[in-house]
Amino acid sequence: NTAKEPILLSFNAEIRHASQISQLTGFVAYNEELNPLFVYLEPQTLFLNPGEEKTVKITINTLDKIEPGTYIIKITASDKNIEKSADIILEVESKKILFDATIDIPPNYRSILPGSEIIINPTIFNLADLPETEVDITYLIIDFEGITISKLDEKISLTNQVSYSKTLQLPENIKTGEYIITMYVKYKDSFAVASNTFEIVESKKQNLPLIIGILIFIGLIAVIAIVMYYRTTNINEIRNNVRKATQSINKQYMLSELQNQEQISRIH
Repeated sequence: NTAKEPILLSFNAEIRHASQISQLTGFVAYNEELNPLFVYLEPQTLFLNPGEEKTVKITINTLDKIEPGTYIIKITASDKNIEKSADIILEVESKKILFDATIDIPPNYRSILPGSEIIINPTIFNLADLPETEVDITYLIIDFEGITISKLDEKISLTNQVSYSKTLQLPENIKTGEYIITMYVKYKDSFAVASNTFEIVESKKQNLPLIIGILIFIGLIAVIAIVMYYRTTNINEIRNNVRKATQSINKQYMLSELQNQEQISRIH
């Protein structure tokens, strides 16, 4: 509790399911009869004094008839004046897993602009060591409300393990914020899920690292130029001082020679 007054928090869990059934939105409101997923919060209310911290235990249970896929669980803590929330991405797979998968997003594509392309690097594992098999792949881009932004289906043949790159197009009107890229790998009664997150940003925010990098590069060039200038200036000063010293020595030497010659002439 960072506030100056005690607070009484109430906790609530809201469940969203990114379903592949709906072709229009990809979103199905959570229904316990269709998708028996239960979230228990302990305690459901919590009293905190200023500066005090306490732990809330979250338990997630599922029944056998739950539909595999990606679920978003939003945990909300609120009192009279504040409301804070945190999201949990839950991947529900079939009991029998013949194939599994992971999704990696290159660093350059973790923050991208609306309407641009995102490149992902999936890896599919053949856990059952089956011979060359064709599996069904579904790619979904969803927001944290469970609404599907983009969907793509394809088939891939593999033997042991396959890693590849996949490009997905984002709509121009996609809003800024955090999104989930989720991937379903289906073969007979095997259903595997892999997920990762990325961010849609405004152009200024995305270009900020590039601008900072350019400014740092220009700064380094300027520092190097200043150092080289002073080094060159110091070298030139040293050269001038040596030249002046040499000329002075030469003058003294010539005067000394003239004086010696005059003395020799007087003696003769």
